[in-house]
Amino acid sequence: MALLIAFALAGFGAYAFVHINVEAYPDPAPAILEVVAQYPGGSAEEVERLVTIPLEVALSGMSGLQSMRSKSLFGLSFLNCQFAYGTEYLAARRKC
Repeated sequence: MALLIAFALAGFGAYAFVHINVEAYPDPAPAILEVVAQYPGGSAEEVERLVTIPLEVALSGMSGLQSMRSKSLFGLSFLNCQFAYGTEYLAARRKC
């Protein structure tokens, strides 16, 4: 009886090993896009007014967008767009 149970468990283990879909690196995070724009020589206020705000307005209508964060530095604008969990990375990049 013990050998029968052992063979049944071994058979079930072999079946599970072959048929269960296991990703080596699961993706627990939603799609996040980072947009970096340069405005050489511009102060942080100029970059905010001339680059960051127009980019935020243009990108705010993307479908699946959950949150957008931005930071303006000397000559540099950085936007972080986070999408809903169902959105794929390629689809999110095409929307950008």
